[in-house]
Amino acid sequence: LLVDTYGAQHADQRQPPIRLAFALIGLHLACDKGYTGRQVQHMHMLLARRSKTWPAFARPTQMGALTVLDVSQAQPGEQRDSTLHRWAQSVWDAWSQEHARVKALLDRVMAD
Repeated sequence: LLVDTYGAQHADQRQPPIRLAFALIGLHLACDKGYTGRQVQHMHMLLARRSKTWPAFARPTQMGALTVLDVSQAQPGEQRDSTLHRWAQSVWDAWSQEHARVKALLDRVMAD
């Protein structure tokens, strides 16, 4: 969750499209579907085997209200876990204009 959240929040044009696609798919699976980190990792492995072409996504102007700094400053344990999930949700929410495309991409790749 941390890797996908950071990747989506710090996405730029220099990175290969697969990085952002996987980050957004991971956030969708975790935030919308309740997948665990291990389940998201498994999906990333499946996706990597199924497609070698990944689309670009339009980056939002605001990338979320929280940052990795908020997570690192939270107390270890429940507080840090909660902050990590809130950070992930804030970043996923920031990408709301791309949610439909991310979901359609996941459906298409998994159907192939």
